[in-house]
Amino acid sequence: MSRMNAICAVLVLAAMVAVVPSAKAATPDGLVVASGSSAMWQTIALAAFNNGNCGTAKVKLTPPCFHWTDGAGGKLELQDTRPLLVDAARGGPGTQTEDAGHTWIVWDSAATPHYWLYIQEDSTVGNRCFYAVPVCTVVTPNGASYNFAAGQQISTALWGSDSPLPASIQAILTVGEGNTTGAKINAAASDIRSEDALFAECRANSLQGNGTINSGGDDGLDGLGYGVNPSGTCPIYKQTETINGKKKTVYSTLAEDQGNAIVTGYPGSTSSFNVMAFNFGSGDDPFSGKAVLATSKLVTFSVGIDPIVFVTNRQAGLANVYDATAAELQTVFSGTDCDSGVFAGGTANTAIGAYVREPLSGTYNTTESNVMRRPVEVPGGVIGLSMEYYTDGAGSPPSAGGTPINPLTFAKGGCNSGVGARARAIGTGQEVQSVQESQTNNSVDGIGFTFFSFGNVSPLAASSKYGYLTLEGVDPIFSSQCIGTSCTPSAPGQPVNAELPGATTVCGGSGFPCTEAQIWGTGKNSFPNVRSGDYSAWSLLRWITTTTNETNVEDLINGSHAYVVNDTPDYIPALAQPTGCSVSGGTCTDPGVQIWHSHYQQLDGDGNDLGPTESNGSFNSNGNPTSGDAGGDMGGCIITTAQAASSKTFDAGFIQIGFDGGSSGNACSTSAVRP
Repeated sequence: MSRMNAICAVLVLAAMVAVVPSAKAATPDGLVVASGSSAMWQTIALAAFNNGNCGTAKVKLTPPCFHWTDGAGGKLELQDTRPLLVDAARGGPGTQTEDAGHTWIVWDSAATPHYWLYIQEDSTVGNRCFYAVPVCTVVTPNGASYNFAAGQQISTALWGSDSPLPASIQAILTVGEGNTTGAKINAAASDIRSEDALFAECRANSLQGNGTINSGGDDGLDGLGYGVNPSGTCPIYKQTETINGKKKTVYSTLAEDQGNAIVTGYPGSTSSFNVMAFNFGSGDDPFSGKAVLATSKLVTFSVGIDPIVFVTNRQAGLANVYDATAAELQTVFSGTDCDSGVFAGGTANTAIGAYVREPLSGTYNTTESNVMRRPVEVPGGVIGLSMEYYTDGAGSPPSAGGTPINPLTFAKGGCNSGVGARARAIGTGQEVQSVQESQTNNSVDGIGFTFFSFGNVSPLAASSKYGYLTLEGVDPIFSSQCIGTSCTPSAPGQPVNAELPGATTVCGGSGFPCTEAQIWGTGKNSFPNVRSGDYSAWSLLRWITTTTNETNVEDLINGSHAYVVNDTPDYIPALAQPTGCSVSGGTCTDPGVQIWHSHYQQLDGDGNDLGPTESNGSFNSNGNPTSGDAGGDMGGCIITTAQAASSKTFDAGFIQIGFDGGSSGNACSTSAVRP
């Protein structure tokens, strides 16, 4: 039976099962209930559905499987009830928070269904909701009035039509305010390591300004001003302080634990993400005071490497801009000068819109640490300027205790010079939409950034109105950029004139499913300059879960690896994929990830350790850090497997200090070591 015929047969059965749910389906089993990054959202969905055969798990499943994505009822919400637990002495009780996100659900045909669920948030929200005590739950935004009509958020070409969601799963999601039931989060999908997510949260949830270790210099942005804690530091639930000569136990307050939500600047939207403290590995939850999961009960899985791509709306001042240097990007995204003339090929004295993500985002923090604001040895500050510079009022640099513009809109976009402005986008979809609609909304060309996936860039793909940039002359997607309508593409799926690839360019225009060999060429693999270590702005995508749920998550991730080679090549799979890993009728061969970032000790603004001591851990068969690795890595040096081949080890703590002209993506120094 062909793949599409099999899908059709599955869909007919899906409708029969979903319309008349079994009377026994009262307590469906949430095998994987995840929150986090958009970069993996689609490919993990395909692995869970597995062409109707269901993703593997440590329980017995009953194929066929079916799927649903949100639609007419709007996005589901990630509910954090911890503020309700804060007592009056600490300024509570507070109110629960909700963060909305697109959601897919896959379930099997068992009388009591097993299901997989993934709500799309940003990386820090995903981490926070997994580590929270109690964990966050996925619920409907309107209780019993929610419309569960399916929304087909993933193309039918990839997995067929959505099915009605069984009443038994609907019941789990439909709960009242403050109810701790719902689909309980048991995994986090993250663009960055948990240590880096904690750094991002503490940086946002603190006063604007520098901490004590950088008090004399750099860009003044260890803290971003969305909270009341000392700049760049985290609230601590319980500590002993000496007050008037006497030791006293002091607890964190609600105001310290919960900062101000970061609000979108997109016209007509009310999207936001909440700034909420969390803790992991040891100690207590800042809100509830209950012990968090110990490091020994946590497990982190590598999923794959995904590059950051800078994308443009290029109908005016950016029409002839094809490359950007880190210095140029820092100038524009910091608000120092919002003029297209900053870029080589740009038109002088012409306004542009620079669209930035929320600083909780894994996309934001990867871009910040690899391109804009590089961490260096401590003491010593940072290299470059943050994307949050000049957000303390139009033309005003950050100041100690200052208040950032929130929402950061184009009308008040805080640029020191130039005739353009910046604006905030919440989530990947809105970031891409901001670039797409820059001329419509603001009458200027726009520039933004996103983790590459064919789903993420599809609104901009294969159109001369939009394009992508090389970084320091290095192409993030293909071996070299194709400029001009008469250029010769370096790969079968590469559009001309630096347009973004999409369904109309890959596989001869037939779209997906499509193998990486069909896009990049026979015998070749995806993202060649990322694999070689020459393109520097990327991150290793990860999932975090508990040891008790390890098998379910690992099987789902392993199942996704073949899809990113053979169906939708959104990122480089973490593990090698041998010939014969058939997914949709083809085969795949891929060496897997063979580069990595050196891990380093992540620190708060006062120089205190965030998370465990840095370690690259042991190495898997691909020569990558795996078991026992710890510490931050979003600003770590890029190391290729070949560089570490002799001993399979490399010193931890090495941090990027700049670009070296493209020979290995970035420059590192033995003096730039943390700690």
